[in-house]
Amino acid sequence: MSVISQTQNTTVLIYYGGISLAPGDNIHTIVTITNHSVWSTDNSLYYQYAPIQYWDVEQGMVKCPSMNDSCQMNVFDGNGWYEIPLMLNGQELDADLTVFMNFDQGTVYNNDFGLMFDPNIFPCSSMETFVIVGPAYNMIFYYCCNSFKYVTVPDEDMMCTEFKGTSTLNDASGNALSSITANYRISPLGIRVNVTNAVLSTDGNYDLNPNDDTNGCNGNAASPNCNLFYGIEDPSLDYQVDMILYFGQGEETTIGTTIAGKITKRGQVILHDQNQPYTKANPCWNGTYFASQSKNTAVNSLCCTKFEKPPSGTTCAEYQSVTQVYQQQGGQQQQIDDANVEPYLQVKYQFNNSSFVVSILNFTNGVKSNVQFESYSSDTFSQTCK
Repeated sequence: MSVISQTQNTTVLIYYGGISLAPGDNIHTIVTITNHSVWSTDNSLYYQYAPIQYWDVEQGMVKCPSMNDSCQMNVFDGNGWYEIPLMLNGQELDADLTVFMNFDQGTVYNNDFGLMFDPNIFPCSSMETFVIVGPAYNMIFYYCCNSFKYVTVPDEDMMCTEFKGTSTLNDASGNALSSITANYRISPLGIRVNVTNAVLSTDGNYDLNPNDDTNGCNGNAASPNCNLFYGIEDPSLDYQVDMILYFGQGEETTIGTTIAGKITKRGQVILHDQNQPYTKANPCWNGTYFASQSKNTAVNSLCCTKFEKPPSGTTCAEYQSVTQVYQQQGGQQQQIDDANVEPYLQVKYQFNNSSFVVSILNFTNGVKSNVQFESYSSDTFSQTCK
């Protein structure tokens, strides 16, 4: 990690450390940080003043015992929040060392689009963050995987493309506190999620965030349903998406955190944990976890409801596109949210020996509206599909 002064436009501090991973139980990863070293242009102005700390959704803030020794923690699977407390010319800054990484059962992947590290295609990742409020310093993070574990993925003739998931939060006595039901649809462009039912208390709420990303969706008792699209940057690469689910009560109280489902793509096979494929004989992933320090328990299932034959050959005969509408506000793109449903269009394009077929698979909007798709060709008249 490099820390760069915005005013001087120069690197003032570099941190280097090694991270090793091992599976914990079925919802934790053992993370070990070793070989710490810090370089600074001036050790009296730019330095690490406290041990590395980790924000865990179950344990809260956990601190390493010292700054220089190895540090091992058993952390909840999901987004990592390892922070390095830095003093930068008299100002404190907690630099998020692993905020772009997701841990799962002893593995790590990038939380942007769920991309997995690959020794040939994606061995390293980098990210730059800009401090808007606080010390005027930017940070550039570099991550390189130097130890890969190769796995054998069973060949499957059919690929799962649609799922139904349910998650129920129970208290210590087994009484249901909250629950949601969601449908998932996989396309080459990403994963479409629709929460179709939620049972919540009067002040209950939930937040569903694939890979703990910022582009999740949420609901409450007054507006229980939500939908989102989690895009995949490069569908030719492998990826993993853990559906991180937070159940809440009131505005600021989280009563349970869990993983509502796991979807992993390796080649043309969709897997759940332990590299087991979703098959017609084994269509479900199940996970029952402690979800909070108050011993609430979350019971989760994600079951495949539709299998399709994966594409093969060198010529693509079918395409899909997803279009979402954004509006410009204050120099930033903001997704239109009208009646809790954003404008969304999914279209399928099919080629055969004699024709080109266009089908509108899904169109949603919060207000009454139409969508029109027009195709033009030099040897035919314009055709309209509504």
